[in-house]
Amino acid sequence: MGTDALGRPIYTGQVYNPRSGRAITAGQVDPTTGLVATQSGYIRDPIANNDITALGGFDAVGAALVALYPTATSSGLSNNLTVNGSAPAGSNEYSIRLDHNISDASRFFARASIKREWKTGEPDYYGSKDVGGPGVWVGDNRWDYVAGYTHIFSPTLTMNLIGGVQWHREQYQGQNQGFQASTIGFPSYLNAYPNLPQITVSNESRLGNTTAAANVGRGPVTTAVANFIKLEGKHALSFGFMGVDTMYYDEGWYANTLDIYGNFTCGPDPYNCTANTGNAVAQMLIGLPDDGYAGLAPRPGIAGHLYGWYVQDDWHLFPKLTLNLGARYEIQGAPTYKGDRGAYFNPTAINPIGATIGTLGTLPGALQFMSSSNRGDYKVNYSNVSPRIGFSYQMAQKLVARGGYGIFFPLSISPEEANTDGYAPHTEVESSLNAHLTPISGLSLENPWVNGFVQATGNSLGELEDVGYGVGSVFRYRPSDNVQQYMFGLQYAFTPGDTLEADYYGSHGSHIMNSNGINHSQLNPKYLSLGTSVLNGQVPNPFHGYIAAGQSSCGMDQTTIVYYHLLEPYPQYCGVGENQPNDGFTLYNALEATYNHRFRNGLSVLVSYTYSKFLDNVEGLNAWAVVGNSSPANTYNLAAEKSVDGGDTPQSLVTSYIYDLPVGRGKTFGSGFDRKTDAVLGGWEVSGIVTSKSGPPIAVSGNNINSYGGNPRPDVIGDVHVAHRSVSEWFNTGAFAYAPYGTFGTASRFLSYMRAPDYNNVDLAIMKNWTLMRETRLQFRAEMFNTFNHPQFYSPSGSYAGCDPNANSSCVSGFGTITSAFPGREVQMSGKFYW
Repeated sequence: MGTDALGRPIYTGQVYNPRSGRAITAGQVDPTTGLVATQSGYIRDPIANNDITALGGFDAVGAALVALYPTATSSGLSNNLTVNGSAPAGSNEYSIRLDHNISDASRFFARASIKREWKTGEPDYYGSKDVGGPGVWVGDNRWDYVAGYTHIFSPTLTMNLIGGVQWHREQYQGQNQGFQASTIGFPSYLNAYPNLPQITVSNESRLGNTTAAANVGRGPVTTAVANFIKLEGKHALSFGFMGVDTMYYDEGWYANTLDIYGNFTCGPDPYNCTANTGNAVAQMLIGLPDDGYAGLAPRPGIAGHLYGWYVQDDWHLFPKLTLNLGARYEIQGAPTYKGDRGAYFNPTAINPIGATIGTLGTLPGALQFMSSSNRGDYKVNYSNVSPRIGFSYQMAQKLVARGGYGIFFPLSISPEEANTDGYAPHTEVESSLNAHLTPISGLSLENPWVNGFVQATGNSLGELEDVGYGVGSVFRYRPSDNVQQYMFGLQYAFTPGDTLEADYYGSHGSHIMNSNGINHSQLNPKYLSLGTSVLNGQVPNPFHGYIAAGQSSCGMDQTTIVYYHLLEPYPQYCGVGENQPNDGFTLYNALEATYNHRFRNGLSVLVSYTYSKFLDNVEGLNAWAVVGNSSPANTYNLAAEKSVDGGDTPQSLVTSYIYDLPVGRGKTFGSGFDRKTDAVLGGWEVSGIVTSKSGPPIAVSGNNINSYGGNPRPDVIGDVHVAHRSVSEWFNTGAFAYAPYGTFGTASRFLSYMRAPDYNNVDLAIMKNWTLMRETRLQFRAEMFNTFNHPQFYSPSGSYAGCDPNANSSCVSGFGTITSAFPGREVQMSGKFYW
């Protein structure tokens, strides 16, 4: 694949010596090899014949981890493991309700519901006894108690009171829970939560599961609602109050992780590795991680409060015109932490480390702990007023027009986003002091956290908390999320049972929450022109002597430091991330046509067609369910993140129907059947749902450049379409290239013109009803999901590895390949007895 800067050949699959990284200068002799450099920069030496044992024996932990992988089921170099696993689940649900008419004017009800559910989070694909397996068992239990009281004061005044309390408890247990990580050589402090760390190995299946052990409780969630309705002439006035108090607590374990990406073994230029060089498994056997975390679980108790007041007037202005005029005022209280065991990040607070050092001047940005006088994790907004306007107008005898507009304030933040590091610190892997040119001294899988395990300090460090480490938290000042919704529609009734409705729906959101967070330590792109040689160069470290030895995860305790770190916005930290910032927007527009044939002659049909477009620049709370780019390419240009949403569905056609077959006693055919014949041929009913939807857009990701905190996406360099799509090449995999240094890629967050397979599905239910004595009946029901067992494929892989797997046989990549699908036909049968 060419030659390196010392004139040596570059081979596909070459593994490089991680500790050989060094600078070279054009025209000068490299003292290590005696070769003359043809260009200036950095270089690594290839390992002869990829024999990594030439560097010494295998790392004991790396070898033990490789041994945890199951035996390959085929001889190929990639995709050589095919496994199956069952995912059993079970649920028992109970409900009881009491209704009591106290008097003609008063009514009371109470309901209790309990759901006990267990399911498989992920099957134990490697076998139930393999501690490296991904298996996860999940318990999901819920309790719900509600009571209500209605009183009619007069024919024109009614009151409704409702109160309730809910609990929701989730339990996650990995199949390797209880495993002592020290038995294979990991540090003994990981045994505080006995479990195998989750090991991510590039281009390989992971080891361990996605959760150590989590017991999350949501509740009690206490709700109180009071509604009043007052009728006065042409006005129907409603007003009331709603209050919700929530409690969240986490009894889980810290999910320790280690990531091995192969960054230390690629080359020959460590800062611009050639595609298909380096190997993560080889790096694991050498014993070098790239990243990872270990820590203590926070286990906080978090309370939240929401209060809302509303008033609305349904004004029958004219016989054909009704206006809906209203407003709502609400307060979303910031989450508070039990014992004030949390902190928020204040980007404008002056960090005391700056004054201590003196030479750096003022350094804005500090963690500030909650206190009795300031308990919330952000400053509460008290100006959330929502107008609500609507109308309904009968334009003709069979034609009605409707419209409306309203402002809504969604959830402002999840409860557990404050920083708890003082009470539950996490320790990052410090793998390199020079941006992965060479590994840090002493680094190995036996000792991934070279500087030791960070201990809890409470709030004793004050605004110096996490200085020298990475920090992630909710920022102190944040506007409220808000969504404006509007619609206009026409409804025409052909007959009393047949209507056609055409509607326009629109929605525009501002300050929308981004659950993926934002990296505020990305280097300003204006500095990229300095080049990697300057940015990665070592300079005197102004923090040396002010941060104790071993008290930094990015070398801030060393005598020198990489230059780019001092150019970052918050150099007193290894990195600053904002949890769930509300920096997004959404824009949704849709036209919907609906035909409704209400139940008549045994047939009911509902047909709905939607043509829409959904744009945004964040995934919001749906990020966990969307396969795509999880962070912006460039934090300094969030406008470039605008694209269709990962769930954008331009066209959707859904038809549902219920047909009571006209066969049997008292029906069109077979009205004279005797009871035995009717028991066989009568009482049949068919229902179904036919769905046809556009496939979701595809996101393409991947880069091989250091953008110092950015996440560049590939460039689109050709037509992404292919003449004949297949599961092995769904799009033109040769239409992409890595973005050059200093750029962030031309591929948008999601590509609207490159979509996954459409979704076309038929679900069918067949029911047989038997009428028994005294108003009792029996029903047998057979339901078939994906009735015709039609393959419904998921999205293809959008992970670009720098090469075209359909043009280069040596390119080990699943790019553009579809490897999974929705479940095939599922059949379930049930019986119901009505009395």
